[in-house]
Amino acid sequence: MRLIALSLDLDELYFDHMADFPMSSIRALHYPSQEIAGDIGIGAHADYSWFTLVNQLSPTPALEVLNHNGQWVSAPPIPNTLVCNVGDFLEMATNNTFVSTVHRVVNKTGEERYSIPYFFSPSKDVMIETVPTCLKDGEEGMVPIRAGKWNWERLMRARYKHPAVIAARAKGEL
Repeated sequence: MRLIALSLDLDELYFDHMADFPMSSIRALHYPSQEIAGDIGIGAHADYSWFTLVNQLSPTPALEVLNHNGQWVSAPPIPNTLVCNVGDFLEMATNNTFVSTVHRVVNKTGEERYSIPYFFSPSKDVMIETVPTCLKDGEEGMVPIRAGKWNWERLMRARYKHPAVIAARAKGEL
């Protein structure tokens, strides 16, 4: 986060308050080889984190990133490196200076693929608002939103068919 602050002409410690108790998680993922031509291991999406670090544990190339021309580009594993995906929180706070990485996994190699992504999001009580250096003269920033509230709303949209979400809607909780 300090590197991001410096890249935006901010004080190196500008974002430190966001990481007192971050909403972070790590997952171990397994993608078997796909047998059907139209199969996708995980469909196109952007993470709703600040950023995601992905350790591609196996040499199996399957991660693809959507470039600005709308073409899927392979992001093959490189030993001893991590892939860093920009997430929605960072895109919002920087007024699209950093854009969420749309990515997917398509594994047609005949080999198994393993990866471990680490999702880093700010502490739930942090207000996400536009970074001042990312606004042009006269431009208004985003409407500030509490990180935990937005994370919850995004999660509920992604799981709209989940029984717990359906029950919460029926009770008027969503």
